[in-house]
Amino acid sequence: MGGLGWRMRVGGQLDTVCEWIARLEPAPHEPTLDELAPIAKKLELIDSLFREVATEVAPSEPAELEERFAVACARFAALAIAAGTHADAQRWLAEAERYARSETTRDLATAGRATPERFRVLVHGEYMFPYDRAAEARTGWQRIVDENPDDVIARRARAHLARPIPMKRSDAPSIGTARWLAMRLLGRRDERADGSWLTTHWLCIGMPLVPLGFYRVCEGDKPGALVVLSREKMPLVLQLLKPLLLVAVTIGAMAAFVYLVSLQH
Repeated sequence: MGGLGWRMRVGGQLDTVCEWIARLEPAPHEPTLDELAPIAKKLELIDSLFREVATEVAPSEPAELEERFAVACARFAALAIAAGTHADAQRWLAEAERYARSETTRDLATAGRATPERFRVLVHGEYMFPYDRAAEARTGWQRIVDENPDDVIARRARAHLARPIPMKRSDAPSIGTARWLAMRLLGRRDERADGSWLTTHWLCIGMPLVPLGFYRVCEGDKPGALVVLSREKMPLVLQLLKPLLLVAVTIGAMAAFVYLVSLQH
């Protein structure tokens, strides 16, 4: 088989198996053996394709595909750990080590063989994070760091903990003005090379009074327009102060209303 035809065939098989793996959650006892069996067969087919072409394709050509295959093997191993088939998990983590072209993937596979459950929790968090389950994912990653802060799995978990929290549609900041009350995005700090920056969502009564949240934003297509990329975690002290400030503003607004009504009488 020619090099181009081989790459197209292997790439197609990898697309399929990665899609199958992404559908399954590596939660304890969640994947069934019936769900894992066709994925294992597909991985074995791809492995055989790599072996067949070893003498026909230049060593540099399949590097990207080998790295993708290594990641797929490691992800499948996390599913096998969740299903309780630890022998299969060890086998596919070993395959991930063998095929990995990046040091990070290889080191994670090696660490996964030594501490399978920590590896599963790491991958499970990566599964949950984009699906409005960031809090669950972060809890698992924090547990990994607390147990052993020094290994490669903990380093990967710490990197994930530093990521901005994905924003639910319902969490988008409300912007607008109603008479003397307004909610606005104000401030610009922590600018990044991608053109984004951190801003604060404020409740304003003539001036900013209560910080409601932190958001990472960038410029939109229209002049002056902003695109909200993600919701950032507020410092603990502001989380504690926010409800107190809201109560104080509410009481102040009610007192002002009563005073104005009294003046009319």
